[in-house]
Amino acid sequence: MEIQSIAREDEVQQLLLSGSFDVAETSRVMMQLHYAIAGPGQSTILDMGAVDFMTSIGIGLLVACYTSLRNRGKQMVMYHVSDKIRDVFSKANITQLIPIVDDEAAALAAVN
Repeated sequence: MEIQSIAREDEVQQLLLSGSFDVAETSRVMMQLHYAIAGPGQSTILDMGAVDFMTSIGIGLLVACYTSLRNRGKQMVMYHVSDKIRDVFSKANITQLIPIVDDEAAALAAVN
């Protein structure tokens, strides 16, 4: 799993996630994600278009990030989620917790 922060001029943190989100990646990705969302005053949008695999540990990490942001009055929205990953999220009821939209414009609208 790779995480790339996209520079923006507004108050939104945009992260591009790619690759497989499995047990072997958990601690490194956890540190990177928590560091990325730690900035003050930033809601976060996650581009999930290049994520090809996710385990329950990855889902738990996303929920922890969402909860951390929500507890600070911020939001997190995912977009470009493949049908395969969306199905995993749906079965885990993540779609009831973390908003999923189709594209970047919708994600930005959802956090603003």
